[in-house]
Amino acid sequence: MSQLCQRYDMNIEMFERLPQEKQDKIFQAALSEFAAYGFDAASTNRIVKQAGIPKGSLFQYFGDKESLFFYVYGKIERDVEEQQDYTKRNLPSDFVEATVYLLERDLDYMKSKPKYLQFIHIIVSQPLHPVYQKLEERTQGKEPAVEIQKFISSIPREQLREDIHFEDILQAVTFIISSAAQKIEKLIIASDANLGSIDAELSVVIQELRTCLDLFRYGIYKP
Repeated sequence: MSQLCQRYDMNIEMFERLPQEKQDKIFQAALSEFAAYGFDAASTNRIVKQAGIPKGSLFQYFGDKESLFFYVYGKIERDVEEQQDYTKRNLPSDFVEATVYLLERDLDYMKSKPKYLQFIHIIVSQPLHPVYQKLEERTQGKEPAVEIQKFISSIPREQLREDIHFEDILQAVTFIISSAAQKIEKLIIASDANLGSIDAELSVVIQELRTCLDLFRYGIYKP
């Protein structure tokens, strides 16, 4: 176990024995603070005041501000994974429609969780920050292209041509979606994570994705 993980897991069991309502209140207070100010400017004094707990209790649960930051990141990660599992269980049967659905649902979820998006935006926009860099250790094996391929692999394949290797289809569709995702990421960074201000631009990217996949469709569907 890495030193980072040892620090992160140090007292988390004590925290998780708290009533769920109290856990949620502490999480929301920390999330709001980090999303608004980033790691460096975040104040544990403001967090404990908003959460309504003694400062000593916060450090008893998490050890220090960095461990609390990693807890918030991990909680967001788990919530996003739960949402993605739900998405997988409700995919359209059409391969192309299911592919577009994946990206649309991710955007809809982020719109419903603006503080999640603001938190992630701070990390993405400052990749050289020493604390944010440590997250790379936690996210190894979860690169965007790998996650996209996992999603695509879960889509029904009955409509696809049998004379084309699925791995080739997977690589091509991953490239198309990754290109759209990169455009969306740039829009989000430029908008300071305010999705409401870029609705029109996001719609254009989704339409471009659909157009590319519709063109691609006629080369991979059965005649």
